[in-house]
Amino acid sequence: MLIQLEKINKIFYSKNYKNAFWILHDINLKIDKGEFIAITGPSGSGKTTLMNIIGLLDRPTNGSLKIDNQEILLSMPEKKLTEIRSQKIGFIFQSFNLLPKLTSLENVLLPTVYTKSDQKEKQKLAQFILSRLGLSERINHKPPVLSGGEKQRVAIARALINDPEIILADEPTGNLDSQTGQQIIDLLKKLNKEGRTVIIVTHNQAIANESDRVISLLDGKIVNDNKNIQFPKELLKETNSNPPYDVIEPLDSKKEMNI
Repeated sequence: MLIQLEKINKIFYSKNYKNAFWILHDINLKIDKGEFIAITGPSGSGKTTLMNIIGLLDRPTNGSLKIDNQEILLSMPEKKLTEIRSQKIGFIFQSFNLLPKLTSLENVLLPTVYTKSDQKEKQKLAQFILSRLGLSERINHKPPVLSGGEKQRVAIARALINDPEIILADEPTGNLDSQTGQQIIDLLKKLNKEGRTVIIVTHNQAIANESDRVISLLDGKIVNDNKNIQFPKELLKETNSNPPYDVIEPLDSKKEMNI
């Protein structure tokens, strides 16, 4: 079990503590290594808060969280949480979250600040990842001159620089056109096939349908947790042209029936 949440609650209180606002309510969730998961739900359902708790960007009010069999204590110092994040989790955001005054290469290298790795080796790795993502000609360009798709690929390269087991993507196609968005989803699926666990937060049902498992939230609660059945495109094409079942012709009342 890579990620395990038990009875996770997230509650905000009013200043006088007279009112409580439940953002997440009694969340129980198990995620295995190598899964490709979509977390869906309407605005305000708690899906981004859930992702932030899994990604150690936010703390639950109470409950138990384990990542790779390591219990994440509510009292754990922020420095320790940062260390775990940098080792195990890569983030991709809808708004890219790139620093505009840094080049693509410098943005990708930002997460390595929190590691003790050799910076020269990390720089070579960053160049390799950017090239693999089709950005070899944009390594020294800054975000303002990049297209939306290029910015998101830089963000994906940044998520990969520390070779994390988990990739968390919050509406990764939200600011992209449909064609570029599909390219990003295809890239995430490829990374998943390489062994990484990918969790996407989305309100787009078409994107959710491409995942292996869909977790639906409503009012801070999990209301659905279903496996998706993926059919090969070739099979779907064959099915559309030649249905794999007997077609029953409608009864023609004008024809005589012999009984």
